[in-house]
Amino acid sequence: MAQSPDENAASSDVLRYDLGWKAINDLLRQGRSLSGQERNCCFLNLGQEKELRFADVSAAIGLDYPDDGRVLALSDWDFDGDLDFWIANRSGPQVRFLRNDFRKPESGFIAFYLRGTSSNKDAIGSRVTITMDDGRIRSETLRAGEGYLSQSSKWLHFGTGTDAKVSAVKIRWPNGKEQALSNLETGQRYLVTEGKEGAQPWKTPQFKALAESPLNEPPLDDTTRIVLLAPLPLPDLEGLTQGVKKARLINLWASWCPACPIELSDWGKSATELKKAGLEIFAVNVDEKEDRAHWEVLNLPFEYRFGNEGLVTKFDVIQRAILSRQRPLPVPCSFLIDAAGRLRAIYKGPVSAEQILSDLRLIDGRAKETLAAASPLPGRWGQPPGGSSPQQIVIKFLEGGFTEDARNYLEALIQDPETKTVGLLNLLGGIYLDQQEFSKAAAVFRSALVLDPNDRKAHLELGTLFLAAKQGSLAEIHFSKILTMTPNDPDLLQQLGRSFLFQGKLDSAREALEKARTLANSSGLEASLVELATSYFDAGNFDQASDALELVPLETSGAEALRERLGSARSGE
Repeated sequence: MAQSPDENAASSDVLRYDLGWKAINDLLRQGRSLSGQERNCCFLNLGQEKELRFADVSAAIGLDYPDDGRVLALSDWDFDGDLDFWIANRSGPQVRFLRNDFRKPESGFIAFYLRGTSSNKDAIGSRVTITMDDGRIRSETLRAGEGYLSQSSKWLHFGTGTDAKVSAVKIRWPNGKEQALSNLETGQRYLVTEGKEGAQPWKTPQFKALAESPLNEPPLDDTTRIVLLAPLPLPDLEGLTQGVKKARLINLWASWCPACPIELSDWGKSATELKKAGLEIFAVNVDEKEDRAHWEVLNLPFEYRFGNEGLVTKFDVIQRAILSRQRPLPVPCSFLIDAAGRLRAIYKGPVSAEQILSDLRLIDGRAKETLAAASPLPGRWGQPPGGSSPQQIVIKFLEGGFTEDARNYLEALIQDPETKTVGLLNLLGGIYLDQQEFSKAAAVFRSALVLDPNDRKAHLELGTLFLAAKQGSLAEIHFSKILTMTPNDPDLLQQLGRSFLFQGKLDSAREALEKARTLANSSGLEASLVELATSYFDAGNFDQASDALELVPLETSGAEALRERLGSARSGE
């Protein structure tokens, strides 16, 4: 059963739904599969008349690919009379075309292309029924969409069997009208227009066959070069990202790693050329315990640092924030940053000095060159991709427990107009709230509204802050703004009602709280109604107080005491 929250769902339900999807996506990024690594299946109808039976022919016809399949669309792509398959996958290859060469039916088919006139032009919803001379009946419906995110050909295709004949065809159009066709031959395609008598034979166009393309899978190893589409600002990592002159390569290595000294020695041979290109190399040892002896044996002209567990974890968090596939950080691993402390490339596994020198030229190169280097496959772009966002680093820092690092990083990012965004401001405001720095949080949320006056998060947080401070008029402004976008949110209506209470607008408060109650029994709503009844009572409006109490269950805290006070007050009138 679908658990998607509707427009009236409470905030807690939306959060639960979002967290569920986040958990699923985290597993997928770690290499899990929604398909459970199941192979594709294809079942053959054996054609028994009394009992339908099917045979699994997946392997026999070569359809049992281990792809994480999502889409199957059918079409007679090569016009040879049988249906071919188009398959789209979540994993690679993202599209497969499978040509049906199992059997050439020759005259063993008939196909119809429908055009609507009084019905919709595409004739969606039409149903074609054919009757064979041996009494068999076949029906197909023209649909808009086929399964999940797919659309099969709009040709309605019927397999008839060799030497079979069609004795009658009936079309029921979407408006309910029926049309009969006769004298049709198998092995033909027909164009049928709604309301026009007969069917027009359709001539097959000249078709250029598609050549089979081999699938060359890349080697499965940890050696990867990732060039970022756009420079990504980095947080301060114990000074490693600060004070860069032109470019810096931060290399994580370990004494127990066989490839590490080989890579470092290779760079040492090109040290003069690398330095001339403006590159500083910081070799960060990530052994469990520092032992400089291994470094001194290498005798290399690079800067040496020892990386504690926290520093290494932060580098791992950064690469996970950038890459969709979540793999542990290997050694050796290197990060190329520019003079502004922005990440330009990540090298997982060894990288040659020649490759580093080539990538250094990208720093001062054109965006087109960076895009070509960042793309794993050649091709044409309709619109260049946007690249990674520093917001992902902040989120990963917070998930990893590096709250102060996330805060410092955010404070630096919002100082730069190029990196200052509503999302980053709201994240920083959330951190300030957790640390109970309410005035700073309010200032940040106000800055978010300068960038986007309709931002829901900023309005909600400011409204909540003002409500906690019992500044009802200011809280009303922000809750009312959000309610113009989502007018049936019971939680917001309750908060708006409370903002009216603090202003003494009791009738407005009652209207908002009663509406919230009709939509959903949101958390704390009964307490707000008791608060409303108490306000009416204190103002001497006993009838309104009694009406408000009628909406509250008997066991609600404070309700019974208020009823007794109300009874005493009325008896003394």
